[in-house]
Amino acid sequence: MEIAPLSSVASSCTSGAPQTTEPLRGHVRALDGLRAVAVGLVMLVHVSNRRFPGGDVGVDIFFVLSGFLITSILMRELRERGSIHLGAFYLRRALRLMPALVFMVIGDLLMTRFMGAGSAHPVWDAVAALTYTMDVLRASSNYHSWTTLGHTWSLAVEEQFYLLWPWLLLGLTRLGARWRLPALGGAIVAIALWRTHLLLTAPDFARVYFGFDARADQLLIGCALSLWLVQHGAARESVGALARAWPLAVGLIAVFVLRGAPSDPFALSCTMLGIGLCAAVVILSLSQRPGSRFGRVLSLPPLVLLGKWSYGIYLWHFTLLVHLRMDPHLQLKVLASIPLSIAMAALSYHVVERPFLRLKDRFEPAYRPQSGRVRVAN
Repeated sequence: MEIAPLSSVASSCTSGAPQTTEPLRGHVRALDGLRAVAVGLVMLVHVSNRRFPGGDVGVDIFFVLSGFLITSILMRELRERGSIHLGAFYLRRALRLMPALVFMVIGDLLMTRFMGAGSAHPVWDAVAALTYTMDVLRASSNYHSWTTLGHTWSLAVEEQFYLLWPWLLLGLTRLGARWRLPALGGAIVAIALWRTHLLLTAPDFARVYFGFDARADQLLIGCALSLWLVQHGAARESVGALARAWPLAVGLIAVFVLRGAPSDPFALSCTMLGIGLCAAVVILSLSQRPGSRFGRVLSLPPLVLLGKWSYGIYLWHFTLLVHLRMDPHLQLKVLASIPLSIAMAALSYHVVERPFLRLKDRFEPAYRPQSGRVRVAN
């Protein structure tokens, strides 16, 4: 199934318009390093919530990065082929995400069976994880936060985004280049306002924290960053100015990690939006200036390697941590969960994921060689 050719994109091409730029020029190793940092922050908050109360900002970074990467991929396919092959897109997502998830869920069920500890409803938890509905489950009830598969809520949010975004992107491209970013910006603001309303009226914070409708603005911020680079690539001054603001963005994120979220509903909603914007600045800097000092630090081989394993680390760390928290030797076991998670992630990547990644590559769209830059009207 393919999205129809985009006549609006073709008709917007004019010789006097600003030149576009590729949001991504090949594989950016620094973004792998950013993944490593993000998953490290998530592990910190789960291991020591009192010392790093805002470590869940790592999930926010993943959301923004996912929106940026997926939109960059889809926009390249639209420009090169004039359409999106939806079946191939969804198949690539499934081949990338499902094998490691199934492997982890099987491991969790085995640990629950033989260690005698874990979720009170392991089978139902497994169904929710594998059907990408854990976010609905956790947002709609007082679900126990330490269920061994509870962390798959964020995977559910991303998967629901993958299902919807190609269609929404098609609608944006048919609006015309002039209206795409304003429409997307309006959607981001509307979601932030809706989240504020929920914070004031919802019975508990879980409805806001785990709900797709209250978290989608961070994914859309990444989408907006990609579209901005596609449409305004010639505005190098603005790109450079924002890219150089990464120390401020990193500093604000660090403050949040150490201090945690504010209690005031309006301030909390604005903070969640602000964290998304800070993550976008970091991603902009790394993707457009990977050779900078910042980019070189995050391109260090250990960080790149951990970044490649970050999906598996995220999957395994929480499951292992919850199982080990039920052990009487708590502190030692919790610390042991970190190297165990990395080891299981490495095993998952090399034994389970890589064969499916090679299969996924067969369904990548074929691009014609670039003979020049595409011009898209403002």
